[in-house]
Amino acid sequence: MADNDHRRKGFVSIENYWGEEVQSIIIVHHSGKMEKTEGFVKNIKHGEKEKDVFHFYYQTGLFSPKNTWKVIVITINGDVYETDGYFSCSIADSDKGVTVIGINGDTKTAYVSFPESGSCSEKLIRVKRHSLFDAQLERYLR
Repeated sequence: MADNDHRRKGFVSIENYWGEEVQSIIIVHHSGKMEKTEGFVKNIKHGEKEKDVFHFYYQTGLFSPKNTWKVIVITINGDVYETDGYFSCSIADSDKGVTVIGINGDTKTAYVSFPESGSCSEKLIRVKRHSLFDAQLERYLR
């Protein structure tokens, strides 16, 4: 079987339970040799959920590659939180491609949730405080 012969397409909805509106939530998905996909929401209020923000490709079965996720949050105050690299959380056939990814401000975690096969969570670590100066400096360092 070639790597992408039996790939399936899933859809990610993003929800915010940070306790306040956040500037951005950025999600990156990767699985084996399939292309990396990403999506984001901006200015999402606490308790809001944006449906089907982006799609991703996955495979299920015994020898299927793991699904890995990275989550980055930029708060209204400009603080940047992210997972410590990618964390593994794989979808099952029974989930039919439906995925919800959210953030929880009380526990400072990101979670990936599937309707049938369960969920996974990962700590969000405060990386830095983002500012216009940081963005300009990053451009010069590239």
